[in-house]
Amino acid sequence: MIYLDENKEIYSLFKVNIFSELDNAISSIAPSLCEYYLYNLISSLNNNDVLNKSNIQESLNVDNFTLYFAYDNNIYIELIKVEEDYSTSSLW
Repeated sequence: MIYLDENKEIYSLFKVNIFSELDNAISSIAPSLCEYYLYNLISSLNNNDVLNKSNIQESLNVDNFTLYFAYDNNIYIELIKVEEDYSTSSLW
């Protein structure tokens, strides 16, 4: 799913001013904390937006998320679904 961060709340969340500073800010905190922040952020955003991949200026991968900065100055957050297999093999 792709979420649009119109108000650029991600900047205030990680205390940065521009998209290129996000990489340093995200790498300076624990991965689980970063994931927690991003899950909380997307819970308040609309997920009905479509991202034109040719409109991407910069991107950043963070665990199960990809952050995109588009030429129209919008920030998109893509949540990558991870399929987990909890089945175990039989002993016989």
